[in-house]
Amino acid sequence: MRELDIQEKSQSIKSSRLKQWIFASLLFLLIALLALVAIFKPFDYGTANSKDNTNYTALAEESDDELQNISLRMYREHDSNGLSKLNAETDNSYVHFRNMLLNGTSEDIKKSYESFETTEGITKEEKLIVLNEYMSLKQFDHAEELNKEVNDLEVGKQLAEVKYYQQMKAEVQDIIATSKDKEKVQIAEKELEQINMILGE
Repeated sequence: MRELDIQEKSQSIKSSRLKQWIFASLLFLLIALLALVAIFKPFDYGTANSKDNTNYTALAEESDDELQNISLRMYREHDSNGLSKLNAETDNSYVHFRNMLLNGTSEDIKKSYESFETTEGITKEEKLIVLNEYMSLKQFDHAEELNKEVNDLEVGKQLAEVKYYQQMKAEVQDIIATSKDKEKVQIAEKELEQINMILGE
């Protein structure tokens, strides 16, 4: 009996030591994780500790490359207020473009994108947004040109459909303009009406 008691106490001690070891290990991992997060946490835009305290005038004096990086970071963090304030302080194209992505209309985004001489600093994600804006504005030639670079399959399919219906529309309009058969003209007019609805015209 006594041996059994000793074994139970021994197991109990081992069990409590194991629990203490697991608890200490988890605590150590938690502290290490918090330390890593603190070390690798992205720095704010400049020297300020929060977006509300950011000195946008000082940021606007950064180099164009740095402004490109800062504006991209702000855009990815959806800091529309910060981008708007920074845009008011600088004439940097990237800052203006990303501000339009978050705060502008389709037309603003398009104009801002088209103001670039080269679009190397614009991400594929941003170009996809511009591409979709071209589609919504029904500027299919611009969309097709940009899609050659972006190569979005879904937009490619949509553009192929648009081309198909535009070609059909031209053929139907030709029938309406040249045919002397009233029945053919009436059928063509109905087809034209349907095609215009599909194209959103």
